[in-house]
Amino acid sequence: MLSKKKNTEKILSTILFLFVPIFFVTLYIIMVESYEDINMRAMHSGENVGFIINYVYHYVPRIGEFYQQIAAKFMTNTVSFGPDLLFRLVTALIAWLSIYFTTVFTIGHKISMKYKDVLVYLLFFILIMLLPVSETYTYRFSFVNNYATCIFVTMAFFCFYRINFKKIKLSYYPLIVLFGFLTAISTELIPVIFLFLCVVYFIYQLCIKKNTIKEIIQSHKLQLFGILGIIFGLMFFYMGEGLEFRTSGMYAVLYDYLAPKTFFSNPLGFSYRYYMHVWYNLRYISWMFILDLIIIISSWALVKKKMYDIKSFTYQVILSVFGTLYLLGASLITIHDELYMRFLSPMYIFFFIIVVLYIMQMVKIMAIKQIVFYRLSIAGIILASVMFADMSYGYIKYHNRVREDAQKINVIPKQNIVVGDINPNNAGDMRSTPIFRWKTLSPFNWGDDTKYTKFYVNK
Repeated sequence: MLSKKKNTEKILSTILFLFVPIFFVTLYIIMVESYEDINMRAMHSGENVGFIINYVYHYVPRIGEFYQQIAAKFMTNTVSFGPDLLFRLVTALIAWLSIYFTTVFTIGHKISMKYKDVLVYLLFFILIMLLPVSETYTYRFSFVNNYATCIFVTMAFFCFYRINFKKIKLSYYPLIVLFGFLTAISTELIPVIFLFLCVVYFIYQLCIKKNTIKEIIQSHKLQLFGILGIIFGLMFFYMGEGLEFRTSGMYAVLYDYLAPKTFFSNPLGFSYRYYMHVWYNLRYISWMFILDLIIIISSWALVKKKMYDIKSFTYQVILSVFGTLYLLGASLITIHDELYMRFLSPMYIFFFIIVVLYIMQMVKIMAIKQIVFYRLSIAGIILASVMFADMSYGYIKYHNRVREDAQKINVIPKQNIVVGDINPNNAGDMRSTPIFRWKTLSPFNWGDDTKYTKFYVNK
């Protein structure tokens, strides 16, 4: 009887585990490229990969930008079995790994084929896909390439600080340096906040715990190599020309007051504008901070009663601080509505981890029986099936519509063609999926206010 239950658990858990990568593979095979992808393909069609890498370094050296612009070179209106399919599959792998390592960080070990682990894994997927942050994964390839890649490498890097390795292998050292470097070139903010918290932790160990520098180094040898990777990445990112180019080019309006001279010439004006930016951003996510505060207070009350894992509580506090600092840092630039969701996606992930850690502890405290996990797994399979059907119906239908339009355009003599008067009745306009309202960006449209845009048939 026990063996039968274990087999059932393994089968159901495997189905749920495989659903997420299958979902992303299907999504990115049938998802159409956006105008941005088409524009980049036109821009880089005649260039080799080395030229593109050099270009990105001098534009904005994020790991997501490198992948995005290399991938766009191989994109087509219809999926081919060549490099186009390969890069779509790699994009699906990146999206899946962002879910996988977020789960690993949360549970503190690799995912086993057991109800508890797989349900946490599925919960992260559901939270991401059913809340507005889903646009990071569904709206356009450039969003996935930049921000899902950021989440993947960051959470993989954080796992080295979360998991208690019984035996530290020699191969771990170059890996943590590599992922530290990749994390540092993923976003402008995460590595800076990470280093700040590391300094705070070092001071705590030195001054409060009364540990010597030698003791700190001995007990955190692997993690110190990760910090080294972060420093190398920050040097690569901030000492290059890319950031300066970006802040002085077409994006200058977003960074118009970041220069030190702006602060020193008008500190009151700077402070007021910064306050307004923070307040503007809070209108979307105030509920997150309220819920986060409730969770922290509730968790601390249970910690004092010795009913709550102190390690989980510590991570909740750290992630709360991390998310708050991320918002404050992000508010240094003007985050408009179109930028908001993807730019703050790492903060959403930190918040999701706090929520899931709390749920895990509540499950432990309430001693939930195995039969409940079985029923939740069945419900998860049903929900996953509905999500897959909804996504497939909406995206396949749209893919076919865009392919038909592209075929009509391709018979026109090669030139830059203007597709005019973009509106809901136009064949290129995206209709949301029937149930969950997922949408992608039309290749014939660049922004909500664009009436006329160019569709590049060739370079």
